[in-house]
This record gives sequence, structure tokens and C-alpha cells, in this order.
Amino acid sequence: LETSGLASAYDQIFQIGAAVMDSEGNVTDTFSKRIHPHAKTKFSIESLQVQWGEITPDTLKAWAETVLKAETSIQVFEQFRDWAAPYSKLPVIAWNANFDRAFFAQWRFQNKSRCVGTSVLSPVWICAMETAMNCPIHAGKSMGLDNIALHYGMTRSDAHNALEDAVLAGMVYNRL
Repeated sequence: LETSGLASAYDQIFQIGAAVMDSEGNVTDTFSKRIHPHAKTKFSIESLQVQWGEITPDTLKAWAETVLKAETSIQVFEQFRDWAAPYSKLPVIAWNANFDRAFFAQWRFQNKSRCVGTSVLSPVWICAMETAMNCPIHAGKSMGLDNIALHYGMTRSDAHNALEDAVLAGMVYNRL
């Protein structure tokens, strides 16, 4: 997930990315959508800088063109629910599962009254970051996804892209 901040009670998801991987780590299906933020959403300069780098008039324009033209939360929620349904028995592997789960629970709660059958994900969540923390080889290292991935020779081209985060987290987890 990419969010407008760190607090699931106040901030919102503005990009969701998910990948299904087979037992060998090959991606077999993906979901990636930007979500138009609610009118009351406040984006911090820090969260925009993480997503877009240095904030300039051009980066603000690029941000507006991609995020503000995205589909609404309910549209994306319904699409994600339908996409995820066949995979509901698979565990969810996320880099920071507690963070993602809190935001997903809030998103689900916000859309529950408008969606039937909103339980779309497995109740089993695996935190790849906690798994890495428990590996002696990573003791004392920064637990950032990019840092641990680099240890295994993995990189990504677009930091803070929800789909790339999901794929990289899955690939790293398969190596742990």
C-alpha cells in the first residue's frame, strides 16, 4: 500500500498493489490501482516527498495527474475484492504486515456499508520484516525492504510503488 501518511485512522490509501506468487517465487497474477483520495484527505509534504522526491511545481502537477485522476476508493475496493476472491485461502505476505493490515481494515470499514462480502483476504498475515528480523544474518541491520532485498541482490526500479513493494516483499520472504 501507498498511503497519505502513517496513521490508518486519519490517512488514506492512495495506491494498492498485490501479487500472487507460486511456491518458486514466480508472479502469477497482479493487482495495481491508484485511488483518488477523499476530498478531506491531507497529504503531508513528507509523504509526497517519499513518493515523488523533491517537491517542485512539476512534481505536484505529476502527482495531481496520476493520483487525482484515479478511480474512487469504492470502485477500487470492489475491483480488489473481486480480484482477491480466488486467493482468499492464501496467506497474505506483506513487508510491514501490521501497517498494511491496519490500513486495509480501515479501508474495509469505510467501504463496508457499500460493499457486500468485504472479507476478501486471508485471516493469515505474515510479516516479512519480522521474519527478516528473526534471521541471524540480518541482526543489527536496517529493516527497510530495500536494504534487506539488496542483501539478496534484489532491487526495484520504482521505490514506493505498491505493486513493486508487494513483489519485492514476496521475493525477499521466499529467500528468508
